[in-house]
Amino acid sequence: MHIFTIHTFLSLTWAEWGSLLVIGGAVFAGLHKLLSNLVDNVLGPINNNLKRLNSSFEEWNQWHKQANKRFENGDKHFIRHDEQLKDHERRITNLEERK
Repeated sequence: MHIFTIHTFLSLTWAEWGSLLVIGGAVFAGLHKLLSNLVDNVLGPINNNLKRLNSSFEEWNQWHKQANKRFENGDKHFIRHDEQLKDHERRITNLEERK
């Protein structure tokens, strides 16, 4: 028995090989269509929601950075006012001691 003859290849005729090729192509095309519908209809909305969530986190991070800057500026003002208060207390104490 030969592997390759004029009318057969691996003991199947060329017509049988053609039908296997067409059936295989149809199965792969159906799987491709099914998977593309799955990606578009199921995973597409999930992807959109994840994008919106990501942008919300980015906005929150920007807001948080700005809040931290405002907090640090307020802390600097507080320290400066605390030093001014201590200076005023020293000056008042000095004035009271002079009397």
